[in-house]
Amino acid sequence: MPNIEPPTAQRAATAADPITLRPQGLADRLGVSRRHIYDLIDHPDPARRLPAPFKMGRATFWKMSDISAWIERQSARTAA
Repeated sequence: MPNIEPPTAQRAATAADPITLRPQGLADRLGVSRRHIYDLIDHPDPARRLPAPFKMGRATFWKMSDISAWIERQSARTAA
């Protein structure tokens, strides 16, 4: 029997899930390019704008909880 997982946005968090995402990991998760990630940060529509990242030294990160909430809001917008 195949192992079928629900979509990432609907799956419960597990110990293997990241707490933070780097730009490439976020791009992979959303299925877009890294350049598009930065376009979404500066999007003119505040409802579509990606949550702001945080920095640790020169590295950029997003909190997975912020991204999950953003995905849920985007899903609700398209369903309405």
